[in-house]
Amino acid sequence: MVETVFICYRRKDWALAQLIARDLESQLEVSALMDDRNIDADSVEQQLLPQVKQSAAVVIVITAQTFEDERIKRTDDRVRRILNAALAARRPVFPVYVDGTRPRYNLPEDIRPIAWAEGVNFSATSYSTGLDKLSHMLALQVGVPRRQREVALAGVGAGVGMDSAASFSLNGAPVSAHAHHTLPLLEWVNIPAGHLTMHTIVGAFDVPAFAISRYPVTREQFRAFIDDAGYSDSRWWDGLIYPRDVQVPNTQNPHHPMVSLTWFESIAYCRWLSHHTGLDLMLPTEVQWQWASHGEARTYYPWGDIFDLSRCNIKESGVGGTTPVTRFDGGISPFGVQDMSGNVWEWTRSEFDSPDKDAALQITSPALRGGSFEERMKHARTTSRARYYPHLHRHDLGFRITSRTWVSE
Repeated sequence: MVETVFICYRRKDWALAQLIARDLESQLEVSALMDDRNIDADSVEQQLLPQVKQSAAVVIVITAQTFEDERIKRTDDRVRRILNAALAARRPVFPVYVDGTRPRYNLPEDIRPIAWAEGVNFSATSYSTGLDKLSHMLALQVGVPRRQREVALAGVGAGVGMDSAASFSLNGAPVSAHAHHTLPLLEWVNIPAGHLTMHTIVGAFDVPAFAISRYPVTREQFRAFIDDAGYSDSRWWDGLIYPRDVQVPNTQNPHHPMVSLTWFESIAYCRWLSHHTGLDLMLPTEVQWQWASHGEARTYYPWGDIFDLSRCNIKESGVGGTTPVTRFDGGISPFGVQDMSGNVWEWTRSEFDSPDKDAALQITSPALRGGSFEERMKHARTTSRARYYPHLHRHDLGFRITSRTWVSE
């Protein structure tokens, strides 16, 4: 039996509510039931509220007019009656905050729990991400299964999956109901096996051959994961901690590295891309990262032992932010890997205190490599290390990917 999700809204928000209902049905195996405005006030008790009580969950679209004082204080208010019925029947309620609109804490007592319910932000620039997170919450907390969709590897500029459909507007800005889903084509560098002695960590390591992405994952490449409902597919999140705030990359700087991601989001992306490419992809270990940065040369910087400010983006560069991953081509490593010095710190899958071990999902303090635009010259060295918490993110922290086997052209 298909579960029902009831969509509650004010009449002025009908277009957005209808769009959410349709797109939830495209992502989840649910029947999205909207508040039927043809049911008059006298029939709400007999016809509408039973539907609310029998639903698996209720979604409430919240805009500036949803909780207007004079309206919501009335006991016969339609939205109030629906929310009251949902709470009384112990149905989970998921608020959709349009443009950050939040309910005040002085709501009528019978619906006051809505004020602190976990919700999802929707805006003109983040509709797909908001829908993605809402679907994920319904899947995890209510147990609604996700519909299976096919996604194929596509070249640059090609679209795969659903085409854009109807749109609505938030504050006059149009938002498409669907986006093209295109898998990113990463550039790979095949790294030969070798032997690495790490002086910052006492130890010598044999390094099997592997492949590593030539650049950190970019905003454009990560956007493909978002557009393919990556945040709502439980296959990529098994055993991981879901982020509190989903970051939506803007479209202005598509070739800048994707930042402000937790370690767990990076792992989910690797799982997603592994599934669609057939490759065994993961974050690099510290050993892999350092070997790819200098190889047998064992230099202080990817390009040599003499620091050169023209080859990297660090604090002394004065840029003050990220740059395109291809900008500093003079900072290339002996193997041809780029942007390993400065620009953004990069997550690894190694525990900072035990770099010789693959920490898997039990990691507590992942090691970071590479320095960033906010760090000085000493952190741009191939041996520089830092640590961070896996459930947090930073605006100067990104990631790149490795493959356990070489990748053919």
